[in-house]
Amino acid sequence: MEAWGIAGVVFAIIVTIVGFAFWMGRFAGKWGEKEKMLDGVRDDIDKIKSDISSIDIDIDKIKLDISSIRDKLTMLLSKDNVSITSCDSPIRLNARGQEIVEKVKAVEVVNAQIGSLRPMFTQITNSYDIQEKAMGLGQSIYEQLDDNSKDIVKKVAFDSGLPISEMFTIFSILLRDIIIKEKGDH
Repeated sequence: MEAWGIAGVVFAIIVTIVGFAFWMGRFAGKWGEKEKMLDGVRDDIDKIKSDISSIDIDIDKIKLDISSIRDKLTMLLSKDNVSITSCDSPIRLNARGQEIVEKVKAVEVVNAQIGSLRPMFTQITNSYDIQEKAMGLGQSIYEQLDDNSKDIVKKVAFDSGLPISEMFTIFSILLRDIIIKEKGDH
């Protein structure tokens, strides 16, 4: 009888171990499912972070646009004539604008970057659209400058009582004129 008692205990232990192993397997499976679900949540969070970063960039662009509009309105409403452009169509640099072009060597700046900018105009065929595209690239031209050149542009803007956005306008007008001349549209 004692052998049957030991066999019974051994059998009970084996059944318990098998049951425990079975239960652990189910637990591990459920844990794996939860881990997959957590990975999905992590991916969703990463996508949301990316979207927020994109929105932040868009907000920064809107801030720059608003700042540029504010600067232009302030300049237009000021008693002193600090404008760098004439009221002609198309927009042209006036004598003051031409002086600033010389001070910041704007023609050289635009010519140095024209190779990377030209492809942006390949599908554009008329002067108006060329001007619109160029006006959006003035800041990019500035941002590609080295720190020393940026400091020169900032100093000239400050000494001239102009917002930096007017310096972008100068680069844009020069870019527009080069592209229109190359395309022979005007």
